[in-house]
Amino acid sequence: MTTPPRAAIYTRISADQKGDSLGVARQEELCRQLAVLQDAEIVGVYSDNDISAYNGKRRPGFEDLLTAIRDHQVDVLICWHTDRLYRRLKDLVRLTEAGPRLLIKTVTGGDLDLSNATGKMVATILASVQQQESEHHSERRCAANMQRAEAGKWQAQSQTFGYGRDGMPLEPQATAYRQAVTDVLNGKSIRSICVDWNARGLLTTKGKPWASPRLRRLLVNPRYGGIVVHKGKVMEGVEPTWTPLIDADVHRGLVAYLSDPARVCHTSFERKYIGTGIYRCGKCGGVMKATRPQRKAWAYRCGEKGCVVRSGEPVDQMVVDAVLARLSLPDAGLRLDTPNRDLAELRTRRAALVADYEQLSTLLLEHVLDGPTARRNAADLKAKIAGIDRQLADAVSTSPAASLAASGQQLKAKWDAMSPTVKGQVVEQLVVVTVLPSPRGLHRFDPAYVDVKWAT
Repeated sequence: MTTPPRAAIYTRISADQKGDSLGVARQEELCRQLAVLQDAEIVGVYSDNDISAYNGKRRPGFEDLLTAIRDHQVDVLICWHTDRLYRRLKDLVRLTEAGPRLLIKTVTGGDLDLSNATGKMVATILASVQQQESEHHSERRCAANMQRAEAGKWQAQSQTFGYGRDGMPLEPQATAYRQAVTDVLNGKSIRSICVDWNARGLLTTKGKPWASPRLRRLLVNPRYGGIVVHKGKVMEGVEPTWTPLIDADVHRGLVAYLSDPARVCHTSFERKYIGTGIYRCGKCGGVMKATRPQRKAWAYRCGEKGCVVRSGEPVDQMVVDAVLARLSLPDAGLRLDTPNRDLAELRTRRAALVADYEQLSTLLLEHVLDGPTARRNAADLKAKIAGIDRQLADAVSTSPAASLAASGQQLKAKWDAMSPTVKGQVVEQLVVVTVLPSPRGLHRFDPAYVDVKWAT
């Protein structure tokens, strides 16, 4: 009795638009029918759903298939068409090396015998044709995407948070995004926004909870500011056809705000105590950190050498009383005013600097500039661009201290509603707090050993 050939089925579809895997299921059914006609025994089904065979991404099902072929578990490979199996010459080479005597049978494309030269030649010709078709399709798609970008049209490969697939704002996500931008520019940390969104059930478009890195990427996405970007390059002068959720200048300022190393602790770190990382040690100058010794109330301790320790609550209360007393004075708002900036003028200057920066590569290729000169010019231009970005960030961000100073009789209520992180930013903006060493034997809090000076 003749042993039936061992057959493996491979199915693949590049884009599963509905996400229901029906495309690969139809392929598998037709391949099973072909296996019955060939009197073959199906020993494995390998599938890659929603994965291209051209872009070079790893195909888990294809890799498992190659392993099975190398282990001599497969005599016949059945697929719907060879373009489901491979679309690049390099993948055909890998397939041939794994099974030099492999027989490939297809539902719609005939058979290929890789054990002889003719079969290999036909397979190579098919691979070349399929690769050319993919490359040509890619060229057409790139040209179409460029045309859409130049027209400012909405383009998205997947669902975008805050927008429908047609580019129209989607609630409640759109409002949540706008509020998040306002909160960050008011000093709220990204982490606390993540906690809030997750508690409200406002998840990502893939149904996952928010984490700080993911939310940061969302906030700085230029799409929300109506800035058209194609392949990482801003399409200057192109107006979007969709409705931006925030102003373009606010977006640029937000990006600069979140990119400023001096503000990293403000945007990613959520304080529990207002003086953490702000108060200073009066002995070594190091920053104070909150600590809770066993069986004792929490305290501030020098984070550098531990040379000064002070009960936390009375220090905070002393600082808060001083800050609120100062902000309640009639002239408190005057010293917190931010000078007005001409955003249009800043934007024009930035665009000119960016154009000069992009021109450097052309000047280098044309030998107008040598390498060292181009690098110096690039560093100078990047520094100037960063300076304008900082001005944009300052122009769109809101000082928590200025907001408090303008709250009038609502000062105390507004302060109580603030998180420790924002309170710490107010303190950092207004005062310099130094916790001084106290005499031996002093077991009570003495305000004389906490120095509070107004920031200049």
